[in-house]
Amino acid sequence: QVDESESALARPIVALVGGVDLAIDKLVIGGALAFSFLAAHGLDVGKNGSETGGVDLARSLMAVASQRGVRIILPVDVVCAEAWPEAPGRRDFLDDRKFDGDPEWLVGLGHRAHAAQDFQAALEHCRAMYWRGPMGVDEYPQFAKGTHELLHFLIRLRRKRSDLLVVCDGHVMPA
Repeated sequence: QVDESESALARPIVALVGGVDLAIDKLVIGGALAFSFLAAHGLDVGKNGSETGGVDLARSLMAVASQRGVRIILPVDVVCAEAWPEAPGRRDFLDDRKFDGDPEWLVGLGHRAHAAQDFQAALEHCRAMYWRGPMGVDEYPQFAKGTHELLHFLIRLRRKRSDLLVVCDGHVMPA
C-alpha cells in the first residue's frame, strides 16, 4: 500500500487554481483541521493539534470568509478518546459530546450526529462540491462513522440530482 499522507509528500506543495474567481458560498471544515478553527473562535481544544500557525491562518481565513459572505460550518460535537487509538478495539471514547472545549486530556477523532446534520444541511442544495480528506480517523470504525455517513449522504444526493458535481480526492475514497 502506498502512503499518500501529506507527510509522505515532497514539499513544497502547490495548489493551482485558475479562472476569474474562486467563488464559494459555504466552507465545511471537519477532521483535525477543524480544531484550528475552533481554537480561533476561542475554544479550548486541549490536545487537538491547534498549533499557533494553524490558528493564525484559521483567523485570517475566517476574516476573508466573513468579508466575502462565505459561511464556515464547523463540527459542534466530536468523538473523543483519552489518546490516539493504539488498537481498533479501544473503547474509551465518548459518543455525541457537545463541543464546548474538550478537557485537555481528550483527543477529538471524528464528528458525530449534530455535526453530521449541520454538514448535510450545508450540502443539501449545493450544485458543486470538492471534498478533500476524511472527517475523522478513518482507520478505526468508531471514529470513521461521521465520514461514512457524509459519504453515503452525498451518494444518495447525487442519485437524486444529476446536476450535482462532486469531486473527491484520494484521501476520501478509501472511506
